[in-house]
Amino acid sequence: MSKPKLGDISCMKNIAVLSTSDTKGPETQYVIKIIESLGHKVIYIDGATLEEPKFEAEYPCDEVAKRAGTNIQAVRAIKGAGSAAKIMGKGAIAIVKELYDAGELDGIFGLGGGMNSTYASGAMRELPVGVPKFLVATKVNDPGSPQYYVGAKDVTLMPSFADIAGLNKVTNQILTNAAYAISGMVNAPKVKASGKPIAVLGMIGLTTGLGLGVKDLLEDKGYEVIVFHTMGIGGRCLEPFIRDDPEVAGIMEGCLWEVGNHLFDGLSTAGPHRLIEGPKKGIPQVLTPGACSCIAFRGMETVPEKYKDRNFYEHNPKATPMLLNPDETKLAAETIADRINQSTGPVEFLIPTKGFCNLTGVEGAVFYEQEKASGAEKVFIETLKSNLRDDIPVKEIAANINDKVFIDAVVETFSRLTK
Repeated sequence: MSKPKLGDISCMKNIAVLSTSDTKGPETQYVIKIIESLGHKVIYIDGATLEEPKFEAEYPCDEVAKRAGTNIQAVRAIKGAGSAAKIMGKGAIAIVKELYDAGELDGIFGLGGGMNSTYASGAMRELPVGVPKFLVATKVNDPGSPQYYVGAKDVTLMPSFADIAGLNKVTNQILTNAAYAISGMVNAPKVKASGKPIAVLGMIGLTTGLGLGVKDLLEDKGYEVIVFHTMGIGGRCLEPFIRDDPEVAGIMEGCLWEVGNHLFDGLSTAGPHRLIEGPKKGIPQVLTPGACSCIAFRGMETVPEKYKDRNFYEHNPKATPMLLNPDETKLAAETIADRINQSTGPVEFLIPTKGFCNLTGVEGAVFYEQEKASGAEKVFIETLKSNLRDDIPVKEIAANINDKVFIDAVVETFSRLTK
């Protein structure tokens, strides 16, 4: 009988477990025992910095420190726990990447509070999408913490109801569930690539008509369409995906409001690096000003005081769009044009002159009258056209962004550019 290959669901899998044996020793050993009882090999990477290790590890803390370019004695001499943890995190990342590149890592697991979760999740975020990543953390329910731990990757988070500080009927069950979860995840079959060219598509609920219409038509033409929900995290995931995946054939931006969100303190921001990787990589791009006359907050309680007298729409408890004024859309257009001007590949900009989203382009819609009175979208169009490079085509279409005539024009342009 031939020896099963790593990755075959019938063989033992290698699961890296990251924690600190000095503060989470019994809890870590509890998880390791369960994972090993389920037939998998545990590779323990110990980030302990306070005391001598409580049990043996495949990668003891002194080796982790060494991989970060120092030694454990020097790390323990650091007075700040945060600074010491950063060094150990750097060493853990080096080890995890080495294991993965050698084909010796099938999944990764972490547990703990703020320090342990930071230590483990940093290594998780260095692994490709699709590699099982599971983190049990006491801070999952803290505002902002989940996004910090997940970053732009597929880290699975489990909140710990009680602090992971001892074994009891609560933590035992939570850790058991988590150990079984990662053990099952590494046994999931690897999904084969379709072999089709990949079309990257950004959209939000305000441009769903455009997004889903384009998706259906491109799939009919033989593309595999990967949709990113550009509410902030979507754009943060979209950019590295474009950068790293060699099968991306083209990009269709159905919503670029993340740029304005970043400029004007909206919460649907992808940070300062949105609309960067496509132009840099030279991938064909079809762009639209989807929802560029708006930004969004979560609930009304998240709206800054400076915006209290503006026009809002409570779309749902986690999405409250705000209409931008002409000065703001002008700056958004200038910023988008500057980034698109860096493009090294084919690019075209299609503009729906009857509305950038379903809040502005449909008579009777929430922002219809206000936007028409302010002329914010008209200012965006004029500014974009005057700031784009002369060799970048701009096509204005007398339609709302979600109308079929606009959808058809986008698909035709995308198909032409990606040929």
